[in-house]
Amino acid sequence: MRALLEGLSYLGVLLARPVWGFEQGVVARLRRTGPKNIQRILRHYGARIGPGSRFVSPLLVHNAQRSFGNLSLGERCHVGRDCLLDLKERITLGNRVTVSMRVTILTHVDFGDSVLKERGPPARS
Repeated sequence: MRALLEGLSYLGVLLARPVWGFEQGVVARLRRTGPKNIQRILRHYGARIGPGSRFVSPLLVHNAQRSFGNLSLGERCHVGRDCLLDLKERITLGNRVTVSMRVTILTHVDFGDSVLKERGPPARS
């Protein structure tokens, strides 16, 4: 019964894309789907995920831009609960990497209306 419900949930995500678009139909549903479906959805839309890797739901994805092609995980990786992955640029995790719960991985800086917009990013030391 559980497998049937997971299968229906996965199918629901695939059918939601044409209706609500990628951001609302696919990305938003990653927050509400189970770990097995997270992997299936990510792979279906272009992510490369090595064998033995797993996700704990919910997963938050930002800037996916119609695919998850900027995400690549090696073998036996673990991404914990409530992680936020910004896929504006590429995220690559090697083999046996653990991303603890509530970690945010940003791949770009958007200064918006910040005072940093005029000065640019802080200098690295």
